[in-house]
Amino acid sequence: MICIKELLRLTNIERLRLIAGKNGIEHSVSAAVLFEYDPSHVLLPDFYEGDLVLTTLAYARGEPGLVRQSLLALLNQKVAGVMIKTAYFSELPPEVLSLADQLGTPIFLFDNTYIEDVLLQITDLFRGNSRFRGYEKDIALLMKGELSKPQVREKLKNMNLGTLGTFECICIHPEGIMSAYETLILSSIERDHELEKEFLFMEADQTMIILHKIQECGQQIGIEGAESLFERIGLTEEMRRQCSVGVSNLKENQFEIGNALMEAMVASKSSRYRDNQTIQAGSLGIDAYLFPLLQNRFVVHRCMEDYERLLNYDRENHASLAETARIFIDNDLNVSVTAEKMYQHTNTIRYRLRKIRSLINCKSESTFHAMLYLIMTMRKMIDLEGI
Repeated sequence: MICIKELLRLTNIERLRLIAGKNGIEHSVSAAVLFEYDPSHVLLPDFYEGDLVLTTLAYARGEPGLVRQSLLALLNQKVAGVMIKTAYFSELPPEVLSLADQLGTPIFLFDNTYIEDVLLQITDLFRGNSRFRGYEKDIALLMKGELSKPQVREKLKNMNLGTLGTFECICIHPEGIMSAYETLILSSIERDHELEKEFLFMEADQTMIILHKIQECGQQIGIEGAESLFERIGLTEEMRRQCSVGVSNLKENQFEIGNALMEAMVASKSSRYRDNQTIQAGSLGIDAYLFPLLQNRFVVHRCMEDYERLLNYDRENHASLAETARIFIDNDLNVSVTAEKMYQHTNTIRYRLRKIRSLINCKSESTFHAMLYLIMTMRKMIDLEGI
């Protein structure tokens, strides 16, 4: 899969230009297909949402009205985009351009380039981006940590990681479209051939996974090295702000790859919670225990149920228990600071906390703070993860 705007990287296509549907530039393309026959005599075939349609409009020679009719029908099938060689028509009907803008379906024109060559270039884009994918199941199995050493060795061999040796893992979870990061990395590899000697790039679960081969430079790069890598790749400030980054701790051998992957993945989730700071697994603190609990349906349901109980009480009694709990947790369980921020007396905050403890059915005062921290932190993480 590629992003429409990646087509603008195709420099070997003469005068490739976008003439309509600019709002759809971030759309994804799953296939490139040719459309080169007369739709007035043959029913327009079924195209799909991810299709990028290439045509010369040769079927409409001498019949300009057929251009309008066929392209309007094509756009209404909600294809991802259209690329037209100007061999027969250098301009398109205004109605076609208007509909493309309305639907957000990009239309490109290009000049004297064989349409077969254009198709090959697009296929190369697909092939380049596909290098990141295909390992999701293997990565999930490695992270579970249930494989024997021979099974781990086999998985690594399948993933072309058989001689990985000592390494660390960096996970980048973008809030934007993954293909933009893939494109940037591919361009960097083309520019800097040393990158692939030092790093391996994969994608799984909407996360870019980077394995750093420590033996290539003799040391762990850590957080500072990860940030230097992003500069080397050419990550823009905006892209960096929109992604969360986790770095694993140093591991001694390839059989620990599952732990390193899990460490970096959890650290990247914690990074989202901490406003996209880069987090190393060793500094996760309590997050190392909390984030894996997001995979536990019972814990997620229970935390949301308890939090909803606070919200219901607030709605029925015009109270602010949920807000009190949030501010109390965000300020390190400090009653005085919470009272100051809420413009309330400390006794009022203590009364609310007792009410919260009762509503969440916490019998032990000694575990109340831990339980409240779990509920409020999990609630925020659930929102961030979109669970």
